Amino acid sequence: MRFAILLLPLMLVTCGGIRDISPAQQFATEQQLPPIDPRGGQLCAFRVSNFSGAAITYDLRANDEPIGRLSNNSYFCVNLLPKEYVISGDSSYWGARRVGTETIIRQGERRFIELQVGASPILSTQTREIGLAGIHSTK
Repeated sequence: MRFAILLLPLMLVTCGGIRDISPAQQFATEQQLPPIDPRGGQLCAFRVSNFSGAAITYDLRANDEPIGRLSNNSYFCVNLLPKEYVISGDSSYWGARRVGTETIIRQGERRFIELQVGASPILSTQTREIGLAGIHSTK
C-alpha cells in the first residue's frame, strides 16, 4: 500500500493529459495554426505528451492517403477537400495497433482529432476547445 501511495505522484506527472486553457490562450493557439484553404477544410491531429508509448510514432492517413506523422507531444494540420474521411493510423513498431475514426471535413471548418497511445491506442474526434488545448499543450 505504501508503495502505491509513493508511486501515485510519479504516475500523475508522467501521464500527461490535456489541461483547460483560457479563451485568450485558445485564440492565440488558433492564430498560430496554418490558414484553412478556402476550397476546403482543415484537419488538425495532435498527441499530447505521455510516458506510455512515448517512443512510438504513428503515420496517419485520410482514406488511405498519407497525411502526416504523430510522435509523442506533437501535432500537425492538413488542408483537405470537403467530404467524409476515414482517418487511420499505424506504426512500424511491432506491438502497435492500427487505429481509426471517421470525420467529415466541411468547407471553411477546422476539425480536431486526438491520438492517445497507451495499452490500447485510440484515435478520436475532439471539440474545438479540447483540440486547441491539446495543441497548446504540445508547445
